[in-house]
Amino acid sequence: MSIITINMGGKPMVVDVPDFAMEQTQQDIRNIMSDLQATMSGVQTATQQGTVGDQQIKQAIANLQANDNKLDSKEDRRQSKFAEGVGKASALGMMQSVAKPGMLTSFMKSIGLGTMGVALGMVTGLAKELSSTFSFAGDVGVSFGGDIMKTSARLATIGLQLDQFGDVIAQNTGMMFELAGNVEDGSQQFIGIVENFRKGSEEFGYFGLASSEMAQFMAEELDIRRKSMNAEQLRLFIQNDLNDAMVKNFNEQTKMAQITGQNVRDRIRAQMAAKEDARLQAAMIGMTQDQRTAIDGVFSNLTENLGSAGKEITNAIIQEVAVEGTGLATAGGRMAQLDTSGNLMRIIQQGASMIRSGATQEEANNAIAQALQDFKQTADLSTFQIQAFGGNEDAMKLMQMALGINEKTNTIADARNELMNEENQERRKYIDFMRGLNADLDVQQATAANLTLRSILKLGGADAQDVVKGMRDFTKNMTGALSSDFTKGLFEGLGAIMNQLTISPLLNAINGDANKSEMAFLIAEIMKATGVFPSLMTSAMQLPQQGVAALYGGETFLKQAFGDQYMKSRPDGAGGREQYFDYDAFAKDQGQMLINGSENFFLRMESIFKRAVDKET
Repeated sequence: MSIITINMGGKPMVVDVPDFAMEQTQQDIRNIMSDLQATMSGVQTATQQGTVGDQQIKQAIANLQANDNKLDSKEDRRQSKFAEGVGKASALGMMQSVAKPGMLTSFMKSIGLGTMGVALGMVTGLAKELSSTFSFAGDVGVSFGGDIMKTSARLATIGLQLDQFGDVIAQNTGMMFELAGNVEDGSQQFIGIVENFRKGSEEFGYFGLASSEMAQFMAEELDIRRKSMNAEQLRLFIQNDLNDAMVKNFNEQTKMAQITGQNVRDRIRAQMAAKEDARLQAAMIGMTQDQRTAIDGVFSNLTENLGSAGKEITNAIIQEVAVEGTGLATAGGRMAQLDTSGNLMRIIQQGASMIRSGATQEEANNAIAQALQDFKQTADLSTFQIQAFGGNEDAMKLMQMALGINEKTNTIADARNELMNEENQERRKYIDFMRGLNADLDVQQATAANLTLRSILKLGGADAQDVVKGMRDFTKNMTGALSSDFTKGLFEGLGAIMNQLTISPLLNAINGDANKSEMAFLIAEIMKATGVFPSLMTSAMQLPQQGVAALYGGETFLKQAFGDQYMKSRPDGAGGREQYFDYDAFAKDQGQMLINGSENFFLRMESIFKRAVDKET
């Protein structure tokens, strides 16, 4: 017997059921399930067959859609190219191309006026380059001392050109203003500051800096100083300490770069990055010069190669200097607590302590650089790996920091002593001599640029002593000349001549309308291309068409240049009137003057261009 429980009227009831009944019931259930499975299999097969058909239909539709998309894509590209071609060939597209700088110069070269085209391009290009510099200078009240050529010559002695100097002013306008109470006088004073630094750093090969770098580093240093000093303190610092402090700092960082295998620029940038922090700048207001010097020594070691952990350590030191006792509450302080060697904690605490006590740069550099070496050699990287695997991002950053430090086999102090031996000192002198070439070349290039500037100004007929007036006068006169009927006629005439010697004969030959002179011209071109026929023969064959071109171009020139005076109208024989050029009247009035080359001829030509300029003004 088997016992089962069933619900009757909401209450459980126990029933004894014979085993054979249970077995029979189970068998009946199995039979029903088998029949149901067979039925469902048939339905599923039928459904699958229907699905396959549906899928085939869908695939056909998809293929059709893909082909349609390909056709649409090709059509879009075809239309795009067509539109592009139409745009280039349209009047608007043509005018946009013609208006591009250098187009007139290129055209003049192509028609044989290369020297004129180059001259025009040089003067116009110079005006274009100077215009942006002048525009910004005017915005901030800079006149380059009222004498651009004099300022440019002075800048050349420190290896800078006008545009480079303009960039330095643009990036440091506030500092320039505070140097002298206005940007104009401040910019002139800044030139003198860079001159002094250049003289002081010459024996060290200018520390390998290009002239523009030298100016930018000086500008950034002054910008930091003016934020942490009042006007009188800044004036005295510039007068008494700036040059010496900058030279000593670069000299010390050059030594440390050699000791640690770093780049001196990276170390200087690390200093600058720290001193740009508002908290540190506020703290520097009440600091002595020794404390400010210690800042350079501490932060110059925390360079970019230390990664994000290095930045957090820098931030922790800054916070500790700003508010004593808060450095360890930062992300950098949290990372230091993960370092079981204790070296990162030492860097934060010792760095802040050395800044407060006003340690020398050498002391600060030795201490922080040695602590970084100790961290490199004793950091528990295996623990960092486990912590990083568990999702600790600080551990990952510390591991990257340790790997980014260049390891030394001796101490920083021993390496410094070794650097000062006689052999290394001689090597250093040669390196300094070698590094100075870069800045010396800047001076040579800036001086050459000034000579070129003067030459181009004279080329344009401008006064080299007054660049702005000269450039404006040239631009105004050139615009007037290009707008005159004479110039228009000249260029249209040249275009007409080129037409008769290039496109017109070819098109007429293709259309079957070419005359004898045009056919002879084309045949001669083909003969010249073979290189077999003598040039005397081909030149003679082309002479008639060249004569036609000259007449055609001359007529175009005369109609454009003198049409206002000599274009007349007459009956056309069909009841209307036609326009024509009165050559008889022209020859009577001006023909003699045009061919005799007399003084009157040149005066007349001058008056033609002068009238055009007067119209513009």
